[in-house]
Amino acid sequence: METVIFRKVLDYLTDYVGELTTPGTPVLDAATGHWRVPVLCKTAKGILPVGAFLLDEAGHFVAVPDKEQMVRVLETQLTRLPFLVFGEKEELEKKGVQVVSV
Repeated sequence: METVIFRKVLDYLTDYVGELTTPGTPVLDAATGHWRVPVLCKTAKGILPVGAFLLDEAGHFVAVPDKEQMVRVLETQLTRLPFLVFGEKEELEKKGVQVVSV
């Protein structure tokens, strides 16, 4: 059933959201009987979670994330998420990059 749930969410994302999104691993909540499937978005900064679908045990959608809300979540995460840049400290500071050594 997990494969059926995954495929159903993948088809929905492909048809209504876009090709840069993909479902994560479906997880069945035994208490509620609902499948929770995270939505992941591919970006230049990595793969980020942006929402989740809920499906009942029969595979019917219970909750579908709104595309605009997923875009807002993604934009918020991208502004907060640092990224790794290799370069000389002085060169990066000249370009206005806040340098953090690790």
